[in-house]
Formats: sequence, C-alpha cells, structure tokens
Amino acid sequence: RFRANHPIDDWPEPDEPLSSRSAVRDVDAVDSRLRELAHGDDPEAFERAICEAFDALGFVSRHIGGQGAPDGVLEAPLGRLAYRVMVECKTSSGATVPNPDAAEAAKWRESYGGDYSMIIGPSFSEADSEFTSELDLHRVSAWSIDDLVAALCIAADPDELRAVFGPGYAEDHLPALVWERTHGRAKRVAVTAQLIHEVVWRRQVSLLGNREDAPAISEDVAMALVDEELEKRGSTAICARDEVRAAFAHLTSPLVREARWLDEPGGAIVVIYP
Repeated sequence: RFRANHPIDDWPEPDEPLSSRSAVRDVDAVDSRLRELAHGDDPEAFERAICEAFDALGFVSRHIGGQGAPDGVLEAPLGRLAYRVMVECKTSSGATVPNPDAAEAAKWRESYGGDYSMIIGPSFSEADSEFTSELDLHRVSAWSIDDLVAALCIAADPDELRAVFGPGYAEDHLPALVWERTHGRAKRVAVTAQLIHEVVWRRQVSLLGNREDAPAISEDVAMALVDEELEKRGSTAICARDEVRAAFAHLTSPLVREARWLDEPGGAIVVIYP
C-alpha cells in the first residue's frame, strides 16, 4: 500500500464536485501508437508523434530532428509566463532505454533559448543511479510513455506541467499535480465560498427586520465564520485570507452572481441568492 507524500486533507468535500477535464480525444489510439513507435525502427515517426501528443495538451510543437539539432521544441503559449522545452526522443527494442544520456538532452537548451530539457522514451530505469544524478546535474526531465499518457488522460495543461519539467523523473512530479487538482487551492476556495454562502444567508434571514444590526461581511468576518463552521463539521482546517478573497471574487462574479459588494469591490459582501 502507498500513501501520497502530502499532508492529510482535513477540508470537507464541497457539495458540488470540482470541475474536471476529460482525457484528450482518442487517447487510447494515441497511447497505442506511441507505444508501437517507441519500440519501432522509425525514430523520426516517434519524434513527430511525441510532438503531436504535446500539441494535444496545449503546447505548440516544432519537430526538428536530424543530426546536430534537437528532436523537437515545445512552446507553452502562456503570454508572459511562456516557456520552451527542448525534446530528446529515444526508441528502444526493450522495455527501457539503454544508456540514456542526460547531457545530450540538455545540450541544445542554451543555443535554442530553452527553459527546460526533457528526454522521453519507452521507460527509464530508476535503478541507474548515474543517470539519476545526471538528470539533476544537467537539469533534465525524464519522461516515459506512461508519463505522457497519464498527462493526456487528465488533460494536463502547460501551466500545470511546468513543474513536471523540473529535473528528475516526471513520474515523481505528476502525482503532485493530480493531488493539487483534487485537494489543493481549488477545493479550499470552493469549500470556503460554499460555507460563506450558507452561513451568511442564514444570518441575513435571522436578522430580518433588524438590518441596522446586520454585520458587514468583510474578509476578516468571513474568515472567522468559515473557521467556526469548519470546526462544527469536525475539521481542524483553517481558511486563509487569499482563499476568502478568491471566494468573494467567485460569489460576486457576473457569471455566478450569488453575492454582491456592499459598497465597492474589495470591501464587504451581501449574499443575494439562497
């Protein structure tokens, strides 16, 4: 049995499940093709297939290949947060890539203005301590076909995947991405917004006829109300100011409109829908 290397999540589940993404289109066919080419004798076809798979995740790829050049370049089109990944592809007739070279994957990063370097193949042996240390030394990310298919199955986006391109094995970083989606800030903000909505509406109903005594629901008041409600539900979690701020923005959004600002944006709110 295994446990994810994260603190226990003591936040209650939101009433409405968090939105999730479906796998990229035809992921099973992409999976089969990648595995076939990874063990085949056409390296260029494998390189193109890898680039196409990352295109499906939102990257803009460019296949290069040949001697004296990287196999491909991935561009994350994130505006001022954009980044570039140099790609080195390795086929193998066996289960793992024999004698992988992290330095080879890293050598084009500077000349092509890359931010990250990756090497991808059928799989890599984590028992190879020399290769593992070279990944850290040359700042290279090692991806297996399993890793790429896992990213395709959850439709990971370029912003999420930035951390996965850090030095080391991609499989060590992907679980953190999945954990963050399920138990991270999105869940905390969703629960915070839900509790603010419920508690504030109940208080507003209880104060009918006494509007002058109704408290202004500022960030500080909301934090106290949410913490009190969490404790009532048996949770030791404590909400943070930035989560309350994000919950206010969500509830008052024109697309949600379950609350409105009392005076001006950034101040106190009033819940307007039960």
